[in-house]
Amino acid sequence: MDSSGKLGIDMIVGVAIFTISFIFVAQYVPQIFSIERGTLNLQPFAYRTAALLTEDAGYWTNGSANGTDWWNHTEDSIRIGLISGEANKLDYDKIQELVNFYNDSNNYSVIQKALGLTVPERGYDYNISLQSFSSNSTYLDYVTHNGTPVLLIGKPIPRWTDVAKYERYVSYEDPRSITENHSKLDTSNTVLYSFGVAPPVRAFVIIVTGVGDNQTASDPWMQVWFDSPNNPRIIDVYGENETIGSFDLTERVNSDMPDTVFVNVHNLKGYVVNTNAGEYVGGRFGAKLVINVW
Repeated sequence: MDSSGKLGIDMIVGVAIFTISFIFVAQYVPQIFSIERGTLNLQPFAYRTAALLTEDAGYWTNGSANGTDWWNHTEDSIRIGLISGEANKLDYDKIQELVNFYNDSNNYSVIQKALGLTVPERGYDYNISLQSFSSNSTYLDYVTHNGTPVLLIGKPIPRWTDVAKYERYVSYEDPRSITENHSKLDTSNTVLYSFGVAPPVRAFVIIVTGVGDNQTASDPWMQVWFDSPNNPRIIDVYGENETIGSFDLTERVNSDMPDTVFVNVHNLKGYVVNTNAGEYVGGRFGAKLVINVW
């Protein structure tokens, strides 16, 4: 019996199936890898932008002179940085200089170039912000100071194109710069301070740094009430070992929702940070720097 015809049909069917499968894979797979390649190509720019802002003090030069106050020399060659000393500790004044410079007209491309986001082939768009630690792509939660985002510059993030995202946890160099009201807590005698609050707040922390200058005064002490000194005390501590340190009242403030926090201190030095510009974690006030590049 001659079976050559059957073999031919089997071969044709097999070749047809292989050809269809190959065409499908050839068309589908490159689409997958083109997206990944695009994101990978963008990622170094997002990382480098974050590194410049959090590890560099900034720089300007005109060929014969230079310095770090780049915002005063924007007509020269500049590099933008947001620290004054330690890496990842942002200088709030420099953040404000960047925001103010961005809000002036026609400075989007200047910042783009100063952050290294302009190459001969093209310029990369950006969105840079400071967000809470719990913020995510579904729920953007920007940290604020006096009701406005501390840092939010750049174009809206597009939904239908490749976007590289890089996040970095940062803290503020001087937390007193981000407090919402008078922060002083410093007396050699006995003084009752009052701090207005508008809960919920991201952080309300009393920081006692040392004993006052009154060498003849009795041991230091501190008392804290909500809304009235006649209410039960939230804190009542006495002696140097008990009073010197940090007292995080954030959860209690957000739970009890007071209008005023009264702090009565005797012979102590320190300050109060009442802020929505950052969260208090590990002894520092910080936020999340989020870089988007496309």
